[in-house]
Amino acid sequence: MINYTEVKDIIKRKLIGIHMTNIGRAADMLWIQYGNFITAKNYKGEEVRKSEYAIHVQGPWSFMQNENILLSSNDILELGNKKGEKQLKEDNVLFDDKCEEFIKKVLPVTVRDVDISEDGSLNILLSKNLRFQAITDKNKKNEYWRFIDNNKKEHLVIFEEF
Repeated sequence: MINYTEVKDIIKRKLIGIHMTNIGRAADMLWIQYGNFITAKNYKGEEVRKSEYAIHVQGPWSFMQNENILLSSNDILELGNKKGEKQLKEDNVLFDDKCEEFIKKVLPVTVRDVDISEDGSLNILLSKNLRFQAITDKNKKNEYWRFIDNNKKEHLVIFEEF
């Protein structure tokens, strides 16, 4: 069984007080970058620029500001503004359009607090009245989200245990 109190304490020690610096997606997975950029080796052994920390989410999530949803996992499911054949070839979804605007208007923000509920849902309070939530979907038997420490090359994975 996953001890969410331990996971929360680890993440809090690393994230509170640092900046969320970038967000994006790889297919339907959200990635969020935190902290300074470092040089690290990727899985091919090539040097790449990464953030110190990252969170990857493959379930329901949202960014809210003053109870208004600014960006959510639903945005990855909707087609973006590009039309027709060009739209399909470029894999443009609504998230891509909204994310660009979100980055310009909101980032950087500072992590103020981190909480993980007993079911593994993640709640990160940020400056500018911003809140990020990743909600565990107990109907799916897979990974919900992961916290990555690129300095130590460690991954804390939150998933449904079989």
